[in-house]
Amino acid sequence: MNDKITKIIVACIVIALIGVGLWLLFRDIRTDGDDKDIETRLEQVTEQQQQTIEQLESIRTGIESSQGTVKDIEAGIDRSSERVDSIEAGNSRAQERISDSETAISGAESSIGRSEELISDSRRLLEESERIFAKYNN
Repeated sequence: MNDKITKIIVACIVIALIGVGLWLLFRDIRTDGDDKDIETRLEQVTEQQQQTIEQLESIRTGIESSQGTVKDIEAGIDRSSERVDSIEAGNSRAQERISDSETAISGAESSIGRSEELISDSRRLLEESERIFAKYNN
């Protein structure tokens, strides 16, 4: 990716230099024989080129900074994905526990039902035993 950015920066510099060259070539030079006017304009062009180079360097630095930010975002996404996977695993374990609990509750309900039957049978047998005992005690 850095090669691509470097190529873009170099292309921008070349385009800027070509533009300046064309401007210098086709501009309307009106001097009254004073070379200072040309020198002043050349100095201005040189300053503008330097400013353009500084701006391109600033852009390159901004792009590099953005790349760092993108890497940080990617790392954050990776961490978030790991957390989502962990939550999904926890949810799966919780669902298994709920299923186990439901099975245990069903077993407990069955045991309670059987216990009620045994209690009912025991009461019936106890009443029958009391009748028999009362019959022989009287």
